[in-house]
Amino acid sequence: MKAEKLLYKATFAGLSALSLLIQAMPERVMYPFAEVFASVLRRALKLTKHRDFIRGNILAAYGKEITADGAGRLEEKHLKLFMKSLAEFLRYPRILSEGILNKVRAENYDIFEKALGEGRGCLVLSAHFGNWEFLASYLSARGNKVYAVVQQSDDAFNDFMINYRKMSGWMPLRRWKSLKELVEIFKRGEVLAMLGDQHGEFQKVFASFFGHSVSVHAGPAVFHIRMGVPVVMAFVIREPGDAH
Repeated sequence: MKAEKLLYKATFAGLSALSLLIQAMPERVMYPFAEVFASVLRRALKLTKHRDFIRGNILAAYGKEITADGAGRLEEKHLKLFMKSLAEFLRYPRILSEGILNKVRAENYDIFEKALGEGRGCLVLSAHFGNWEFLASYLSARGNKVYAVVQQSDDAFNDFMINYRKMSGWMPLRRWKSLKELVEIFKRGEVLAMLGDQHGEFQKVFASFFGHSVSVHAGPAVFHIRMGVPVVMAFVIREPGDAH
């Protein structure tokens, strides 16, 4: 138990120190730094049992539509974009102090406003695409009461992420939060954000994804059909110059 506490404290302190370093960097330095780190990480992964994890998933998804070399290039691009998003998350305090609305612009925001104006709350459905962490932060900065369903575990990395997420004004909810509490969010006319591209553990609803049958979450459809909660799709897309 003592060793676990020491590991927790060391991990949390390490993440905090890395965050301070990222915040101190100018953006013109941070983004190239993230790309270099991604390249180093990719080479390091090749030395582990996870060497083909990302590329294997790409090949499984695209099948004959992509070559092995093409999958390798896409793997490299994926890691670089992911590390940029991670760097932005570690930079959260500075981004929030400078204003998230200066970092993210919205297209068709009126669709969300119209849905929320119906008075039944709104379920914003997104995916692990672009910097998804900015979505709830942006909606919160626009004056909305926002909750988001997130995976949580009892470790230092999770607690660090939860602290940073709460900074932006939205409330993280454990993935298995009671149905009653989620219903109350909609009854109050508030916003619930979810990422819908994760595996549905209950395996009751299936959909075709890249030609494969996969288990999906039924929650968004259930809330819409049974309660009339409007569902709005939204994605935070990285643009040239690392704007969103």
